[in-house]
Amino acid sequence: MMVKIVLLVLLHALCLKCDISVQVYRDWSDIVLNTTVTSFANLSEILIGKVYNLVVIENQTVPTVPRNILSGLNFQEFRMVNDKITELESGILDDARVENIFFIDNQLQVLKKGVFNNKTLEVLSFMNNRISKIEDGALEGLTVKTLVLTENHLEEITANTFDKSTITMLKLDYNRIVRIEENSFQKISRLAYINLRDNQIKEIGNIFKNIPNLAELNLTYNRITIVGTENFIGSPIVCIYLSGNQITEIKKGIFNSKQYTFIALDNNQITSIEDGAFADIKNLEHLVLSYNKLGDLNRSAIGGFTKAIGLKLDNNVIMHIAPNTFQNVKLKELDLSNNLLTVIKKGFFNNSEIISLKLGHNEIYDIDVGAFEEIKNLAYLDLGHNELSEIKKGMINIPLNNVVLENNKIRKIDKEVLKDFDLYSLLLDNNPILTKGQYESESEEDSSEEDSTEEDSAPD
Repeated sequence: MMVKIVLLVLLHALCLKCDISVQVYRDWSDIVLNTTVTSFANLSEILIGKVYNLVVIENQTVPTVPRNILSGLNFQEFRMVNDKITELESGILDDARVENIFFIDNQLQVLKKGVFNNKTLEVLSFMNNRISKIEDGALEGLTVKTLVLTENHLEEITANTFDKSTITMLKLDYNRIVRIEENSFQKISRLAYINLRDNQIKEIGNIFKNIPNLAELNLTYNRITIVGTENFIGSPIVCIYLSGNQITEIKKGIFNSKQYTFIALDNNQITSIEDGAFADIKNLEHLVLSYNKLGDLNRSAIGGFTKAIGLKLDNNVIMHIAPNTFQNVKLKELDLSNNLLTVIKKGFFNNSEIISLKLGHNEIYDIDVGAFEEIKNLAYLDLGHNELSEIKKGMINIPLNNVVLENNKIRKIDKEVLKDFDLYSLLLDNNPILTKGQYESESEEDSSEEDSTEEDSAPD
């Protein structure tokens, strides 16, 4: 087994011929070499013929990375971090054996042709540079598992940007991308993951159609307003993130692959979901619709799940839930917190398989007797931050493990209620619950008022 040796290279000058302090560490703490060379050539002479784990050149001024800097060297990872690099000469990887290359926090503006052509790498990262242009053919022949272009100044991706490259994971997040030409991604062999988070994309069109290996797509925090039924056809997407856009409606047919396991649509402007929009997604495990403008719920809009899923509907404006909305719906987690619900009626959750139900931060003041009795597997119930004033017998009549009732207006809890619980945790903080004496006194007063009412209403 190869002993991993970490090599830390510190440069202290502005030119190629300069004093270079070389420190070789074993497991980051054991120094096995400490010497100084006067040029990149001398550096190569010292390192050639040895196998190292990591080379780091950090916080120096190296405007140009010269060709053949790594010629003949063999190590796992090479990093140049915050070195004020503005240019990479072609041929820097000639005759080098390296798996991972990082040019992070530098000042590169253009990726030129001839630097990485026909190379095979595990990771190639240009994170946090100033790259606004990738020359046509700059990545031609490149085979890399992960290409990182995060935090740059890219505004456009053309059909030639990644032409004839092989990339498994492509990270283009935190750029300024407005336009992506059709067939920009279809030409990339083995592409399985695309991250375009935090760009300025408004229209999807045919950009993501027919990408044969695409499994995960992140379009979070762009400016997308419409998602059409043709946008993802032919791409076997499993996880899709459309959070933080300006989408207003979800139509049936948008998510036309049965392979989806995760769909994130939170932080949009969604007011309507067409009946059956999610009905054909047989493998769905998580659906996130938080922070939208959804109003009344009905079974046709969210039903059809054949696998137990987690459904997040928190932070909407839901006031009413139609009867049997969740009947026979396979849910393991349901979050309806931070809505406008006022009453929980019997029949809302008929025959559902919910384990965790969150109803906190609503305006609930009443719960029908037996409202939760059909949720046989319910273990966690959150009713905190509502308007409940009393917990009556039959309101919560299942053997729950964890119940949250904090920050209500609860004054009375029927003594029979706690017998139904199999509690690990019961939160009742910040409620004006009566003491035993107060409760008995109030009960006597109520009884007296009832007797007085009966006497007043008795016939003469």
